[in-house]
Amino acid sequence: GHDAIGLTTEHYEAVWIDRNFTRNFGNSILVTAGVVSISLTVGTLAGYGLARSRTDLAFWLLIIALIFRALPHSVLVAGYLPVFIKSAEILRPIFGDFAPVLYGKPWAVIAVLVSINQPFTIWMLRSFFHNIPAELDEAARVDGCSHFQAFRRVIMPVMWPGVITAGLFSFL
Repeated sequence: GHDAIGLTTEHYEAVWIDRNFTRNFGNSILVTAGVVSISLTVGTLAGYGLARSRTDLAFWLLIIALIFRALPHSVLVAGYLPVFIKSAEILRPIFGDFAPVLYGKPWAVIAVLVSINQPFTIWMLRSFFHNIPAELDEAARVDGCSHFQAFRRVIMPVMWPGVITAGLFSFL
């Protein structure tokens, strides 16, 4: 008797159990959550600050961010790699014997992905903030909000579509 369909869980078991896929999947979720939350936190604050800033410095910061974005990823990683591999030696004066080895750890991946994606996130969120009239901030300030309260209570609720869009990009 030979099985016509040939249904078997053998390959699923090989991937999930033998090859430790659950740990890898957990690491992926940790890295993704870390990248998205850090990117969005830094991106919303930086994007808001740069959109409301009237200085030349804001413009040049954005240009520098774009240059970083345009660099091939291998160039960025070549710069990071020696630091991550030798992180225990580099950080020993600060942490003593508890100096962490960053190489091969999720935090290292998060740091690299955030630095690669951050310029794009900031540019994107800045353009969303640019479309929100500055009068909204001013009205909130007149009503007695601090800068941060105005940002949190007035601007952020209007910003959710932009934040979600930027979040999807850093998620991908």
